[in-house]
Amino acid sequence: MVNDKPALQGLVPVVGVNKMRIVATIATKENQNFLAEKVKEMSKGALEVWTRDIRKQRENNTTFSPFPPGRSKREKFNFGLDEAVSFKLRIFKQKLEKEKKIALEWNDVIDELLKRAGK
Repeated sequence: MVNDKPALQGLVPVVGVNKMRIVATIATKENQNFLAEKVKEMSKGALEVWTRDIRKQRENNTTFSPFPPGRSKREKFNFGLDEAVSFKLRIFKQKLEKEKKIALEWNDVIDELLKRAGK
């Protein structure tokens, strides 16, 4: 099933063989790390729906990308901010959303902040 995919095989004792069977149908050596994260994050039901959608895309020869258009793999950052800096960052986000007239993810806000800082 996932014997040649160590990132997934190591999760079998943690999440169980039934949950692992769901992703085994779409698992490759290239996507095993990504799928391991999904198995940890998603419920069994959500995982079933998600993998079903991926299989449909493959059948229709549609390229599957787990990332939003124009984006690459996400990396998590964990850091604390002073209250004053946090407040300023949230105000910047609100102003940017009002300017663009859409809700923004923090990724978009920080990207815009870096663009403006680079000028």
